[in-house]
Amino acid sequence: MTELLSLPLHAYVVLDTLCDDNLIDQGTYIVILARLPHADAARLFDDMETYEQRRCHPRTGTLAGKRTFAADLTVLADTAIAGLDVAERRAVSTLRLKWLERLAMSLAWFYASTSFEDQTTGGALEPWLAKPRLHPDGRPFRKVWALIHTQEFMRRKVAAERESSTFAADARRILAAVEMTDDSTEIVDRWRQRIEAERIIARQLNERAFWKERGCPLKRFTLSPKQISTRRRVVKRALRTALRVLPASDVSKFARGETVRLEGASLDLLIERGGSLAGIGAHQLDITLAERGGKRLADLCLYIDDTPALDQLTGLALAMAAGEEQQIVRDANVIRVYQAGEQHPLLLGRTRARVITARDLDPVVQIKDRYVERTKLRWARELVRFAGVASLELAA
Repeated sequence: MTELLSLPLHAYVVLDTLCDDNLIDQGTYIVILARLPHADAARLFDDMETYEQRRCHPRTGTLAGKRTFAADLTVLADTAIAGLDVAERRAVSTLRLKWLERLAMSLAWFYASTSFEDQTTGGALEPWLAKPRLHPDGRPFRKVWALIHTQEFMRRKVAAERESSTFAADARRILAAVEMTDDSTEIVDRWRQRIEAERIIARQLNERAFWKERGCPLKRFTLSPKQISTRRRVVKRALRTALRVLPASDVSKFARGETVRLEGASLDLLIERGGSLAGIGAHQLDITLAERGGKRLADLCLYIDDTPALDQLTGLALAMAAGEEQQIVRDANVIRVYQAGEQHPLLLGRTRARVITARDLDPVVQIKDRYVERTKLRWARELVRFAGVASLELAA
């Protein structure tokens, strides 16, 4: 499988960081990973293998270095995009436009939030005020409240921030090169599947190299003959049970550490083992909730006490076959919600409950949140006006 590998694992780390910081757009990110020749892409990340190297490297050690590196990657991606076929170029154009729209709304949220704080208490982008401009109940003073709603104030704020100039440069570059867009996700989904497969291979190779340098972990954690015999009996019994419930191919996948999809009536579970087949209790399974035959929705934490990993898989398979997937989700802890699952009724509020409770205790935060929600689209429009890209469509 190693022939699929296009980039070493540390390259994914660097690219993920640049993308998360909005220093490269989504189109550049996916083209570098999926469409740049393997050797050319790998050379970009020489001498960045370890955290210490990345921290000291001129391309990744400072924000200025990251910006320069991101600009270089974007030029390489633009060159690669020019050589793609029409359908692929349209897919990348769609990806870049959607990224640009999300960036505009993200910056709008940032401008609205920091403006409210700086005009009432300070401490966001400007020094703390000598006295807060807030009433005892958390309401801003009338003149402050009126000021932060004015178009002139928003216009001055947008023009003053460096992020606006960076956004303007990105927007003009992307819109100048955009072709007809294509809302079909087939091409991009295919690229992402390949990238994910290569990430897994890169991670496995990295783990092998790690243990090769430090010695095989089995030499450091040796089991006694009695312990080995006990584990074998546990696995054999669990294997017999699993084969009565699951296809042999799925049991084999699970044993090899690959993903097993358990299909339910309305949802699926994607399961990998997190430890050994005989591992007991918590943290033995990595469980992801997914659409029926489709996208990942959320990562779940769920386990059966005092039960080996393979038996836990069997138990979940029986529950899914009985159509109990909704009860499984209700019983599980939700670790992470993916974009596709944010509006799913079983997941709404599951990961944000503690944050909401904390925010509800502070009236100032409540008022700020309402202000941001009410004005963020206005801030985004001012940003688009400043960038001179009126053709960019913004969703509320």
